Parts: sequence; C-alpha cells; structure tokens
Amino acid sequence: MLLRGKILLLTFGLVHIFVGANPYFIFPSAKNAMENYGRSLVINASGILLFGVFMAKKEHRPNIILIYLMAAVVLNVILIAEIIHGWYDILSFYYIYFFVNAIMAALTYKVYNEQTNESPKEEEKNKMCEPMAVEDSKPPPYEVKSLRVQIV
Repeated sequence: MLLRGKILLLTFGLVHIFVGANPYFIFPSAKNAMENYGRSLVINASGILLFGVFMAKKEHRPNIILIYLMAAVVLNVILIAEIIHGWYDILSFYYIYFFVNAIMAALTYKVYNEQTNESPKEEEKNKMCEPMAVEDSKPPPYEVKSLRVQIV
C-alpha cells in the first residue's frame, strides 16, 4: 500500500472514531437509536481499519477496507434518514457530516481500487527463485553397458 493511502486511511479512521464518540456533544440527541447504532458501527469499523492499516497482511487489507466502506455507506443512509425525519435546529451539521463522510468514502474506495488492481505478476517476478547450482551446458555422456542385469 502506498504511504499516501496509509495516511488517508489512518486519518479517516481516527476522524470517524473521534466524531462518532461525540466527545463535545456536537450531535444533537437523536429521537431514535438508529443514529447511535450507525455511529457505533462506524467506530468499530474504523477500529478494524486502523488494525488493518498497521498490522494486517497485504492480502487481507482490501477486505478490511471493504468492511469500512460498507459501514460508511450504512452511516450515510442513516444520516439521510436523520435529515429527512429530523426535527432539529442543527440540521446543517448533518449535511456537513454527510458530505465529509461521502468524500472520505470515495477516497477510501480509490485506495481500495489501488489495493485490488496491483498486478500480482510483478510480485511473482520478485519472488521467483533462481537455481542454486550452476547448470552445465555439456553434461557428461551416459553409457549403457548392457541391457540385462545379472545377479551373482
């Protein structure tokens, strides 16, 4: 993964954890628990994403990014539902959070495409081992003395 992609994913994961945890009560209190479920889903997916950026093997990283993308889509749907059914005075925050989340999901999808479209042929070329022994261009001749085996 490119360093730029790691920095993007790290930043997005930390932003979602910080905003989803609601430390400064920037979210208005929801009348239903759907928004709280969406935020807890995104916090968990962001934690998994941070683990995937730092510690997962290269073959598992696209799947971890896909989990985060699915959670971001679910959060966007929940934010749209909150905007439609919202009775709050602070709906502008939901609009801003929706658009920021959509931009972060689009950039994460770009990183996901870079992960999945890497050509495995380049990696296989680097992994191919060369023979250890030097091959002789003219091997010694083999002579067959007889076609029958005699047991003495």
